[in-house]
Amino acid sequence: MSTQDTPQQLPLTFRGISPLDGIRVRWAGSALVILGFGLCFFGGIAGVIFGVLSIALGIAVWALTHFGHYNWYDLPPVSRRVVGVGAVTGYVIVAVYLYGMILITKIIRRFA
Repeated sequence: MSTQDTPQQLPLTFRGISPLDGIRVRWAGSALVILGFGLCFFGGIAGVIFGVLSIALGIAVWALTHFGHYNWYDLPPVSRRVVGVGAVTGYVIVAVYLYGMILITKIIRRFA
């Protein structure tokens, strides 16, 4: 498959930001792998199962996108689904963690 000469907008783009661009795909894969290791060590037997699945999804996202160096429209449809699920899941994990830490530090500053 070949790409077109005109740049196309990535899916799920909001204000020029998409969880499916290269750098966010790398961070999403990292978040999934870190979450997977955390679940494996602190989640009991269900944590191990979901941890292994999370690690596998993070590695699959990295492998299918060549660590973020890819064009969304050159991926086959099956790969798009895997990368889309992994990127959005990892992006949400990173966002919740970062915004949660900001909220916690603001609450601590208010009461300290």
